[in-house]
Amino acid sequence: VEKEAEWHAHQDWAVPNEYLYKAVRHNLSATNGPRSKGRNGTVSGWLPALESDYYPDGDERPPQALWRIKFDDPNTAPADLDLQELEAALAARAEYEEALLP
Repeated sequence: VEKEAEWHAHQDWAVPNEYLYKAVRHNLSATNGPRSKGRNGTVSGWLPALESDYYPDGDERPPQALWRIKFDDPNTAPADLDLQELEAALAARAEYEEALLP
């Protein structure tokens, strides 16, 4: 895995993932505020479910994997998305790029 994913470099499970380096568009939300415009970025790393210890909404199901998004704007902090959020971000980027076509 590239150095962008240093948060899990040198781990036995740090292997390529089908979503690494994919382009995404994700809406960031401010605390207690409206959602911002979409931000373009790239999937720069991932944390498998067994390593993530991420349980959305306090769910008791098994933990979920997380994907690290590095945004094109260097002033925007990275975000960690679960699979549902990642799939939405991939679809949003495809729609965004399609809208740019003449």
